[in-house]
Amino acid sequence: MKIKQSVLIACACLFLLAGASFADPERATVLIDNRTGKRVTYQFKWGADAQWKDYVLQPGYNTTHRREYNPKGVPAPYINVATAPGFEGPLYKRYKLDMGWDNKPRRYYFAVSGDKVDLFKD
Repeated sequence: MKIKQSVLIACACLFLLAGASFADPERATVLIDNRTGKRVTYQFKWGADAQWKDYVLQPGYNTTHRREYNPKGVPAPYINVATAPGFEGPLYKRYKLDMGWDNKPRRYYFAVSGDKVDLFKD
């Protein structure tokens, strides 16, 4: 009987410990930082079939994209980066991104590579 009580007390203590939660995460998170010294235009979406949304990120700033957690899965994030001007608008380069969770986002940054803006993983 003492062993059962000890096990129950030990299990109860695990739930009272401070620190990381055993619950599901709340949000898929991607953080994008602009280290270029100029404003960067890009498009972002969650999932291959979703609509693109346009964004402009000023130099020295960052933005966080979040998606609510779903136990059935969170669609992958995608980004189109305007790498250079073109004749009919900017030329885009597409990436499928990894995601982080809650307060530990997957971090990316814009930087100039050669004469074009590109995206890099931190």
